[in-house]
Amino acid sequence: KIANPVSYDVVLLFEKLFILCHRAYTPMALFEIFCIAVLSGCLWFQTTITVQQIYAAGGYLAMVTLFWYFNSGFRSVLEFAVLEKYVVAKEVKAGEYELYLYLLVKFCVDFLARTVLIVFFMIISYFLAFTSETYTGDNPFFSILCVVILLAIAAESAGQFVGVAFTNIKNATTVMSAFSFTQVLFGKYISQAY
Repeated sequence: KIANPVSYDVVLLFEKLFILCHRAYTPMALFEIFCIAVLSGCLWFQTTITVQQIYAAGGYLAMVTLFWYFNSGFRSVLEFAVLEKYVVAKEVKAGEYELYLYLLVKFCVDFLARTVLIVFFMIISYFLAFTSETYTGDNPFFSILCVVILLAIAAESAGQFVGVAFTNIKNATTVMSAFSFTQVLFGKYISQAY
């Protein structure tokens, strides 16, 4: 086979993965995100972000970050381990493209799809939980949105790594669970130290 330039491979992979990107927008996934956004917004409906109510706002933030961490991480593990592993292995073995290119392009495409879902979720839940009269000072919506997007990127990267590293789905989900809960416990320990 004649080696294709890397840019040609990247363009082909983007086209292929954008076609497969609709998996992130299945009716069930959209329904799940909509229901959890409404539920979290209603649980913390019009919470005031003051010193007295800081734990209530912290509970909302913890729920949102944990949801997106686990959602992104486990979807990434399951998508690769169940849907894509064998097809990618055949295409890499045939010399269609390099594995690192596939993972890089997949990350970019999934990042765009996940960002749209996160913005959809945050618009619903944040503005249900905190109306314009309930916060003091500047509105932290965009700061929280950026933190949640960064957290989803980290979880998706960890999920892709675990999905590629472990061929057995049971082992992959076990390792991802242990990794995720270790990070949550470590984060809780660090946040209490400050």
